[in-house]
Parts: sequence; structure tokens; C-alpha cells
Amino acid sequence: TDAHGTRVAMAEDTDATRVPTTATAAPPEPPTEKGGMEVRFSWPLLSLLLKDGHGGGARSLARLGMHTLYVKYVSDGKPGGATELKLALHSLQAEDVLCGGDFVRSIALEGQHGDQTLAQLHYKGTGDDGCPDTISLRFNRLHLEWNPATVAALVAFVRRPMEAEEAELAEATVAAEAQPEAEAEAEAAAALEAGAAARRSSGGGISVNAELQALSVSLNTDGSGERLALLGMQELVVDTLLSPGGGMRVSGQLGNLTAQDTYTVPGSPYEMLGLRAAAQSLLTFEYESPSDAARAASRARAEFDHVLRLKMSSVRVSYWHAAVMHTWDYLQSGILGALVNATASTVVQAARSVLSAGTDASALELHIEVGSPLVLLPTTAGAADGLQADLGRIGVSNTLERRVEHEGRAFGAAGVETMLLLDCIRVTVEKMQLSARSVGGGEGGGEGGGSPTPGEDVRMIRDDVVEVIVERGVGDSAGR
Repeated sequence: TDAHGTRVAMAEDTDATRVPTTATAAPPEPPTEKGGMEVRFSWPLLSLLLKDGHGGGARSLARLGMHTLYVKYVSDGKPGGATELKLALHSLQAEDVLCGGDFVRSIALEGQHGDQTLAQLHYKGTGDDGCPDTISLRFNRLHLEWNPATVAALVAFVRRPMEAEEAELAEATVAAEAQPEAEAEAEAAAALEAGAAARRSSGGGISVNAELQALSVSLNTDGSGERLALLGMQELVVDTLLSPGGGMRVSGQLGNLTAQDTYTVPGSPYEMLGLRAAAQSLLTFEYESPSDAARAASRARAEFDHVLRLKMSSVRVSYWHAAVMHTWDYLQSGILGALVNATASTVVQAARSVLSAGTDASALELHIEVGSPLVLLPTTAGAADGLQADLGRIGVSNTLERRVEHEGRAFGAAGVETMLLLDCIRVTVEKMQLSARSVGGGEGGGEGGGSPTPGEDVRMIRDDVVEVIVERGVGDSAGR
């Protein structure tokens, strides 16, 4: 279609002898005594060439190819009965026509659990109030080449048909701002209650399992296309269980998170961020929030009503200032900068909502362990010698304490006794060390006053212990 001469979306012309483009559907199976329906659909190839209007003509942006898209739907035919939906995509290829090269590609087709697919979605609705519905998402290996010019053009391509909707949304926002504050708050509270009621009436709840084998992103400089850094994430698993009573449990793990500097020393990339050799998994986490009734009972007893458990293995950070600043400036610019800032804002707001008790006696129980992060300040980019800071084992835990304090106490006046509920957060750092390493040795730097041997660590600070305790009021004691 050509909208106002500025946007063109067209399917790439293909020869039937060269590319299979037909869509097939399996013939329906004969009905059984139990009734029901089963639909299967397979599409061997979907190829799209995206163009936009530029300089009075059409400009090619990207060519997208999705290979072997498969859909299966099964229903038992009963109202509110069991249903099943399966989606599978064998591979994905996106060519960056604007800047050249691949934009998105499958790194490998060897999938998890023996399947040969890039992505899978499996939904199963049990139709039973006693059993949760299940959603399973699995992604194989995917690589993305981030070229700022191409990404900006694609975002503009997608946003054009949404401008009219955004204008209508802006008008609705202006009307909402003119609404009295008390009325707006009442509508928001009603919406939250409606959402909670929907969760409580959603049968047996829902269970979601998501897995990602590997994702890598190449950050390329604008114009030259030279690779600045390579970011990677491996073996992400997240399990979520939403209970009908309003409870929620989220757990999972992250195998590794890496960042390589490929720009400072051409031809000799080095790892800026990654696991230390002894660690097996970067992060495990678990968040648990009970049902509405259990949460209310915990608050009435002045106990923790939700729990966060997080364990992080030791990571190694090689800090070369020029490389870090180049990557940071890149992450703060353009479309990527907007995404990073929006994500950071969301995380900050979530943290504030957890730590802000307000008038509600809600408290989060913390069990956090971080295993000895190592920060290296090398003498040259990617070198093994330089200043090393082992930040030690870091732990965060907390307890709820009731305490009597005297408000308004002054010289000659005892003040008024007040019972407070305090969340006492304890942060400990053990076995913190600071050392220097010289590959070629040095003079007079050893602990005994002599020259250190090549590769020897000269310790400047070792086995230090730091403990910090923070107390905050909970519920009616929030102003403390």
C-alpha cells in the first residue's frame, strides 16, 4: 500500500520455482463423538521488503524472511472447556538493505529439548478451576546488528500509521487532566479492584515459563558501521505463577551477561563484563507475594508479606575509561537511549514502590547475596595487570522490629512514648581486598619490601569487613 506517497509496504516478488510461498492447511479431521475442533496451518516462507518515501522516491529499508511458520489449535468444543494453541517459527532472517549486511539472524537452528525451531509458543487452557492454564515460550539463539540509521528509519516506518491514534490519545489525556483529582483517583481504584476481581475469578490461575538460549547484540557506529561493542545474554529462564487469589511467584536464573570491547584495540576484543572463571551461573532470583487474604493476615501480625531472594555469582569488570564512555554515550543516544532511559525509569519506580510503605504496613523480606565482584583497572585496554578491587561477599538481609521511642524528647522533658514498627536493613561486605598486579614485576612493591615477582598480587587492603544498618518506618511509622 502507498499511504500519502510516504510509506510503502510490499511483499517481495518471488518466483514459484525459486521460493516456496504457498500456504497450506491440513484437511479437517472427521468429528468424533465428543465433538471439538482441530486446526493446523503451515506457511513455508513469508518474505517482506519494507520501503519508505525518501527524497521524492522509494527507499528500501529491510528485507524480512520468516521460514516455516506453524500453527495448531485444538478445542474440545465445550464452553469454557480445554483449549490448546501451538505456534512455531523455524528461523528468522532480516537483511539490512539500508546499511548492508544482516539485521537479525538465527545463530543456530539447534533448539532446546531437541526441537529444530527458533521460537515456540505453547498455550494450554485446562478448563478446570483446580488446575492453572499454562503458557510456554522458548527462544533459540538470535543475533541483532544494531545500526542506528536503520533502526531510526524502521521506527519511523512503524510510527507513521500510529500518528492519528497518538493524536486521539493526546486529546483523551487532556480531557483526563481536566477531570477532578478525586474522581480520577476513584476511577483508578475501581480499575485496580476490577483487575484483582478478574484474577480471583480466573479459574485455577496461570503458569508462564519463558526460556531464552542466547541473544547477542552488535552495537555498530553510525555511518562507518564499525562494531563498537558486542553484548550477550545466555540461558535466561523465568517461571511465573499467578494464583486466582491474587498471589504471585516469579523465579528464574540468568546464565551469563557479557560485554566485549571490539573498538579500542582493533582485532583484539576483550571482555569488559562477564562471569569469573569459577562461577557457573550469573544470577538466580525468586519473588513471592501471597494471596490477598494471606497478605492481609501478615500485615495484621506486622510480618513480612512478600519475599525477594536473589543470589548473584562473582563477576569480573575490566574498566578502561575510554571504552566504557564510548559504550555509555552510545547507549544514551538515539532510539537505544530512549529505550535505556525508559527501562531505567521503570526500574526506579518499581524500587520506590517497594520501598515506599506509605500508610500500608507492607514490608518486603530481603535475602540477597552477591559473590565477590572483581573490578580491574588495567594499565592498557584489555591487559591483565593494573589495580584490582575485589569487593568481597556482599549480603543484604532485614528484620522487622517493634521499638518504643520518645517523640518530642528535649532537655528536661521525657517526651511521649510511641510504639514504632521498623524495617531494619543490614548490608554487610566481607573479605574486601585491594591489590596491584604487575606482569613484568616492579621495584620495592612487595609486602616484605622487595620486588614482586611477575604476576604477583601486591595487596594494599585485605580482609576488611564493612557493615551498614538502615532503619525505616513501616505503615503508621513511615514518617520516622
